[in-house]
Amino acid sequence: MAVLLLVAAGCQQAADGIQVSDLHDLSPVASELSARFDQIFVAQPLQNKGKYTFTEDAETHQSFVEGEGTDQDGNAVIFRAECKVSEGQGGGKALKLVNMGESCSGNNCSLCAFATGGGCTCRKAASPSGENAYCNHTVTK
Repeated sequence: MAVLLLVAAGCQQAADGIQVSDLHDLSPVASELSARFDQIFVAQPLQNKGKYTFTEDAETHQSFVEGEGTDQDGNAVIFRAECKVSEGQGGGKALKLVNMGESCSGNNCSLCAFATGGGCTCRKAASPSGENAYCNHTVTK
């Protein structure tokens, strides 16, 4: 019986979104965001998730929650999911992440970033020559 109550409470939280008091400080809800990204990236498990930020793409007018982590091989990965922002409890905001995420992982690149308008870009090559440095862009549904 207790398990059923926990599941129902989890569904209620998902429907309301993740409550935040400040869009520019997501650290208080990092564990909730990590759990939500685990659901989004089931086929591509991410580890060491953190450094969550709220961003807006000026070109597409979309809002995102972005984070950093590592893949199963220990390579650096950035990831994000589009989010919808609504009025939350107590004057805060509610973030509801959509069920689609995207990630960037480097190939001879030590610093990937999301490109304006979509996709990925390499901001720092892993080798001094910078040859063949790029980031793989993956969309997860």
